[in-house]
Amino acid sequence: MARFTSHAGARGGEAKDRAIRDKQEARLRPDLERFRKRIAMKSPLMERPVWRQLEHPVQTHIFLCVLARHLLVAIEKAFLHHGVHTSWGTPREQLTTHPVVTGALPATNGMTLRIRKGSTPDCAHQEVYKILGIPADAVRPAKTWRPSVVTESGLQ
Repeated sequence: MARFTSHAGARGGEAKDRAIRDKQEARLRPDLERFRKRIAMKSPLMERPVWRQLEHPVQTHIFLCVLARHLLVAIEKAFLHHGVHTSWGTPREQLTTHPVVTGALPATNGMTLRIRKGSTPDCAHQEVYKILGIPADAVRPAKTWRPSVVTESGLQ
């Protein structure tokens, strides 16, 4: 005599297991979102995914991302320590207006003297530098000699 069993109980068990998993996921979802936001280094630093496949370049990329994250945290802590409540974007935006200028001076011997120098920081730049403990003249003039290159548009 063949014995028939009902699968309704098994299906009911699956539904019950699924309901338990859904409850657990709903309970953990806020924690997961907080964790994702905490480890998401992409937002303030705007890194890109690793497209390398060799071990050494991947390790180097990860090291640089972690180093950048530590620098970001140190900068934000320095601002908080001085009572300035801001995100990384604000000082970064302020410092984009502090240019470094390069002048090229061709010489008669076929070489070009390149002088690279930071401009004079304004009040906003000086404030950021003071908070971070960086001297206002952090970019010291650099002089380099290079062979002159002649192109269609002229001497470079």
